[in-house]
Amino acid sequence: MEDKQLMDYMGQYTPEVQELIFKVRTMLERDLPDALEFVDIPSRIIAYGYSPK
Repeated sequence: MEDKQLMDYMGQYTPEVQELIFKVRTMLERDLPDALEFVDIPSRIIAYGYSPK
């Protein structure tokens, strides 16, 4: 995922929530290193999966 896309998504949340998002994201990157990350700003979610389809 592009950093700008993540920053745009994160901008809608307080600094406390942003910190939690980064902590969970770090954990997921560690535990699921092959997972793909997708940001859906209108739906307000970050999704993870193993296939771009």
